[in-house]
Order: sequence, then structure tokens, then C-alpha cells
Amino acid sequence: MTRFLAFASVLGMNVLLAAPPDTSPTGKQEQPAAVQKQRNSFEAMQSSIDKQKAAVQAQVGDGSPAASFFTTPWQAPASIPRLPTCDPIEESDLASIVKESALAQNISADLIRAVIRRESASYSCAVSPKGAIGLMQLMPETSQQFGADPFDAKQNVEAGSKYLKQLLTRYKGDQKLALAAYNAGPGRVDAAGGVPEIQETTAYVDAILKDIESAKALSSVPPKAK
Repeated sequence: MTRFLAFASVLGMNVLLAAPPDTSPTGKQEQPAAVQKQRNSFEAMQSSIDKQKAAVQAQVGDGSPAASFFTTPWQAPASIPRLPTCDPIEESDLASIVKESALAQNISADLIRAVIRRESASYSCAVSPKGAIGLMQLMPETSQQFGADPFDAKQNVEAGSKYLKQLLTRYKGDQKLALAAYNAGPGRVDAAGGVPEIQETTAYVDAILKDIESAKALSSVPPKAK
């Protein structure tokens, strides 16, 4: 029994197309006309997919309104983001891990927590299309550098905090530059002489700094008298 399988990426989604087997439920050979009909149906569907893909690609980078939306190359199925298969870590459980790492690296616990919120929304099993893993979205080389299992919450936060400390030291305590480097890489920050003009990076830095300010404001509010 033969199956014809094809994968296609349509507007960022995986599509699995499978033609029916070439034998009938009774095990007898199907008639040639039926087989040809199925093949024609599949080919028509594949042709439609190819046209959609070509139409999208033709708009990328040509100055059209779609160009500002389709800002990345056509993605192969392997690069489609995977949804987390775990539950987010409870704030109470995460707080002790963050506090311990903050004390060990002498950096702000609010900074670490804000990075975790932005990077993974507290999902320890989060994996990005680029291969970043875990709570602080460590790239494989960063995990290897610090000898961490990126899927282990404690090890991930410890390694991510060490990397943040390195960046803060490199940029003389400038949180804005350190965060930009965490997102875009130190090379781009150095080349730009500051936060690179990348929309994702500027939004990332702004969101985390606002989160830190909000956390500070909340901690400075005295508890209500009972």
C-alpha cells in the first residue's frame, strides 16, 4: 500500500496532505479511473497551495502594505513555533528561584522576573522558532557556556541571570543596553553604539523597563492598615 505525503506551509501554518491508499477497504486494486481522480484532486490542491505561497512571497519587500507584515522569510514547517506543553510556573515557586539567582549575581530580582515574563510568560518548556529554550529563553550555546539544562527551571534562571550579569558588566550597569544585547545580541548593540533600531528590540527593552518600574512602585506602597 502506497501513500503520497506532502507538507506545505500556508500562511505560517503546517498542512499535511495525504492521498488515500491505492487499495480499497476490501483489499482489491482500485480502478485506474478512481486512482487518477484522487491524484488529480491532490495535484489541484497542491497547485492552490503553491499559488498562495508565491503570492505572499511576491509581496515581501516590494513596498506594499503586506511588506510591513511579512517581515521574515517563508518559514519551513520545522521553524513554526511550538505551543508550550506545560503549565506556567506558579509565582510563589518562581520567586524563590529568582531571589536566589539575584543574590548570587548581585542583580535586581525585578530585572530577572521581568525578563522571564517577557521571554516565556513563565513557561519552563517554551521553545522559540530560533531554538531558545525555557524560562529565560537560553540559546543552546548559552546553556552550554554555563553548563545548564535549559528545561530545568532553576538551572535556566541561574544561567540566564549569569548572562545578564555579564551583559550588565559589559555595558557598565546600563540596563537598557544589557537588555538590548540580551534580545538582539551584543554584536548588534556594539555596532549600533546603543539600542539597535529593531522594532522587536526596542519594544522588548521598553516593556521590561516599564515592568521593572511598576514592580518598584508596587513594592514602595505601604501595606494597608487592618
